[in-house]
Amino acid sequence: MHPGKLRVATTTHIYYLDVKDIIRIQSISNYSKLFFTSGQTLLVAKVLAWFDDLLTTGSFLRVHRTHLVNLHYLKQYVPGSVAMASLINNQEVPVSRRKKKILQEKMMLLTLQRA
Repeated sequence: MHPGKLRVATTTHIYYLDVKDIIRIQSISNYSKLFFTSGQTLLVAKVLAWFDDLLTTGSFLRVHRTHLVNLHYLKQYVPGSVAMASLINNQEVPVSRRKKKILQEKMMLLTLQRA
């Protein structure tokens, strides 16, 4: 399978998703909710750690215990006691204290690659 695709199953369908279309993934108990550039969402019976293992080698970073973010869609980072990452779909996700520095370093690398 092409490395840009992700296979996930729901109770009724098997989806082959383009990884580049995923903005973020949110943990909801033993499920994960995927948010896409199209505005659609998909709830799958996979834990966030499963996605974390597959996607963090690329442009994804687990910024919080409940959020995995595609850094290509990060619009703004707001540091502070409760740091927040703002995404292109105008959603905000918290950034844990332990991930603040890693997030800034990865964004610096992505920014330098584009320049």
